Amino acid sequence: MARLIKGGLGTKVYLVTLNGFDTHANQIELHQALMTDLANTVSHFYADLSEGGVEQNVLTMTFSEFGRRVEQNASDGTDHGSSAPVLLFGPALNGSAFVGEHPSLSDLDNAGNMQHSTDFRQVYASILENWLCIESDIVDELLLDVYYERLSLGLDCIGVGVEEYAIDKLPHQARYLPNGEINIVYTLPKAMSVNIKIYNLMGQVIATILNERQLSGEHSVPVKQHTGRLSVGQYIYRIVANDKAYSQKFIVAS
Repeated sequence: MARLIKGGLGTKVYLVTLNGFDTHANQIELHQALMTDLANTVSHFYADLSEGGVEQNVLTMTFSEFGRRVEQNASDGTDHGSSAPVLLFGPALNGSAFVGEHPSLSDLDNAGNMQHSTDFRQVYASILENWLCIESDIVDELLLDVYYERLSLGLDCIGVGVEEYAIDKLPHQARYLPNGEINIVYTLPKAMSVNIKIYNLMGQVIATILNERQLSGEHSVPVKQHTGRLSVGQYIYRIVANDKAYSQKFIVAS
């Protein structure tokens, strides 16, 4: 990944995994080994980046789909919980240390979970706005039109971040027709290659509904013709045209 970044690939977000944190048994030994592996890996990663002079441009964040509970089980481990820490690494943090409040180990909910003090969406909102330079109102829209208080992480948006949600640069909309069809309508200023994908709100790709070179002018692509019958709910379409991306939510009502 460091080689791709130093080579100027231009990708804004990379994802790698470190497995083994499902420590229902022998947690003390396993967790120590895992954290040592994580620490060494991050250290080597930034040392590699520094050789290319790009370490200040890279922010690293950990996340997991579950946390751990406090009470030890019968196998010298702990079971799944609803709270977990998020770790951030990189020179861009400018010395920022512990953010939030230490959770109480005795004030637990009915299931034995620690009470979290920071909503994970606060972390995402802060990074989207203060690191990837996405406008505040667009961040709130992406988080289902809810404002989450931003965290003081020491980050400084210098205006070179993601342009993905600059929806004013290419006119586009979801057009709802009387027959229940939904068309993605957009206008190209010149001939270019266009790729359109449909995502659910979890960020999973539902379908690719277009991938071809098109002439300038207005275009209309029917969604259901390419996806089949979608469940009622909210979705996101993403248009990539001329190597720039434009996204917007739409609603399937029936």
